[in-house]
Amino acid sequence: MAQSEVQAARWLKLAADQNFDEAQFHLGNMYDGGRGVAQNVAVAIRWWRQAAVQGNAGAQVNLGVAYQNGRGVRQINEEAARWMKKAADLEHEDALYYLGVMYENGCGVAQSYEEAAKWYKKGTKRHDFIGKGSQRTAVLCRKAKELGAGLIERAIHRQFFVWHPRVLLVRPLRQTNSCQEHHP
Repeated sequence: MAQSEVQAARWLKLAADQNFDEAQFHLGNMYDGGRGVAQNVAVAIRWWRQAAVQGNAGAQVNLGVAYQNGRGVRQINEEAARWMKKAADLEHEDALYYLGVMYENGCGVAQSYEEAAKWYKKGTKRHDFIGKGSQRTAVLCRKAKELGAGLIERAIHRQFFVWHPRVLLVRPLRQTNSCQEHHP
């Protein structure tokens, strides 16, 4: 472990103990990745939960993915969707994308192409949706609107995911459960 990471973890712990949500979120990331501290997913989840309850969107996304994957917690797709929705309501870019995927695949929520398109479209209004490609997403949203809910079937999936290969969280969490089986 690099000395600077160990030092950073110490300072973050002091701030996290003072209930600063950003410090809790980043300390959770350090425990998740084993940077500056011994890797411990259970401790990461605990810090993310404390930050998420305070409204930290990054922590909410990480908790959502943890519940979706059963990583450090029992796999509960409905709980994953609940945390992802909280972060999406705060317009967290990753959450906007992942909530769209959840609605598209019926993962923890009732499958709805209309809702999927809504969240994808909302993401296009953010800076540079998942790094690039907001124009592609906008086309999909326009198609969804033109064709109506239920009629676009797998158009969003085929066109969006052909362009955008299996995107994973910025954090070191991976999507591995059956809700992702529809992805190429």
